[in-house]
Amino acid sequence: MDRRKFISVGIGAAAAGAVAAGVKAVLDGTEANGAPRGGAPRRPVVAVVRAGSAKSPADLVRALYRRLVERAILLATGASGLREAVLGVASPSEMVGFKLNLLAGPRLSPSPEMAAALAGVFAAAGFSRERLVLWERTRAELRRCGYSQDLGATVAATDDPGAGYEDEPESSGELGSCFSRLLTRRLDVLVSVGVCKDHDLSGVSCGAKNLYGVIHNPNKYHDQNCDPYIPDLLASRPVKKALRLTVLDAATVQYDGGPLYSEATNAFFGGVIAGRDMIAVDSVARSVIERLRKEHGLKTLKETGREPTWLATAERRGLGVADPARIKVVEETV
Repeated sequence: MDRRKFISVGIGAAAAGAVAAGVKAVLDGTEANGAPRGGAPRRPVVAVVRAGSAKSPADLVRALYRRLVERAILLATGASGLREAVLGVASPSEMVGFKLNLLAGPRLSPSPEMAAALAGVFAAAGFSRERLVLWERTRAELRRCGYSQDLGATVAATDDPGAGYEDEPESSGELGSCFSRLLTRRLDVLVSVGVCKDHDLSGVSCGAKNLYGVIHNPNKYHDQNCDPYIPDLLASRPVKKALRLTVLDAATVQYDGGPLYSEATNAFFGGVIAGRDMIAVDSVARSVIERLRKEHGLKTLKETGREPTWLATAERRGLGVADPARIKVVEETV
């Protein structure tokens, strides 16, 4: 690392207080901030790691993404070493699926360089490429976003021959959906690999909303700002048993006009956001989006009628922590 410091991403007064109180304990290892496999810490850690030398997405080459991903996973897990951090998420004997969010196209999706860096971190911990799966709904989305090259992992789509969705729907709360057979039959571990963007219906679309891509009928679940449908999806058996980690490619932040790319309301951020608690990760990402909205003279998401109330619903159900005051945000520049 060239330099290390804590950077401000506008996480709000309450969250800033939590960071000030908790950061030293996180870095010193004086508190248990990791999670048992498949779970999340009581006060989850979210890592926000940015590239100080990068000025545009073009600067985020694979080697730089590798440094960002390594630091983010290490800080988010609180492990003493990178291999320990990865093995706290999954075992090399397990199949790990990195669910990508490629809906918006190459300018607002996890980049192949970032995905390759993430796969490389797992490979360095002893995972074979056959057990690492970069996965999206359709093969067309993968090709469109550049996932036809060798990225050190298997690339798969739900619409591939022999995959598809389960024949029978599975119920969870108000959700009734057929899940991708990649998740139900092939994968042991689910890693959500999203981006940091606002959404015209759910308020934000980061780690959790990305998982609408594992069901066959996501169009049915957008009423009421996706509340309670996103929590219902996270509580579903296929997702709950497999979800272990969330990693956001925050090269840029779409602070308005999402879920598709809009150049006028897209800001360079140059970072990676990661954590074991998906709700905590999305809460921090929401704070980044809200800060940028304020800087550009826009109303808050609540004022626009797009408050992501599903975050608080998920917290009430014990699916994660949404309250910024209860999240330890570790921020670093590399």
